[in-house]
Amino acid sequence: MKIVRCLIGSNQVGDLTDAFASTGIVSLTVTGGSTWRPQQPGREQIYRGRKYSLKFAPESVVDVTVQDQAVDDVVRILIDTCALGPDAVAGRLFVMPIDQPSTVVGSRRVA
Repeated sequence: MKIVRCLIGSNQVGDLTDAFASTGIVSLTVTGGSTWRPQQPGREQIYRGRKYSLKFAPESVVDVTVQDQAVDDVVRILIDTCALGPDAVAGRLFVMPIDQPSTVVGSRRVA
């Protein structure tokens, strides 16, 4: 098994979930975060009457755990939907192996 992690803009999450739903991927995890990009101009914010320039851009981290044979399909969906690739301004894509995936065998109620 492998985990595919992608850093995308927060505005792309809806398009990505629609693309995954149409192909049969049923589960993914999305978390929020920020990326520091010194080459981009910062956003100006005012706090207590003083201006600050923030160089952090909001991003979402998408994790998809898939079987080895489905990795190419997931990567292709991510590249096509989120405009990732060598010419892209934003976005990173990582494919990492999972050595021993954990499984839940069952649960029991303790009185």
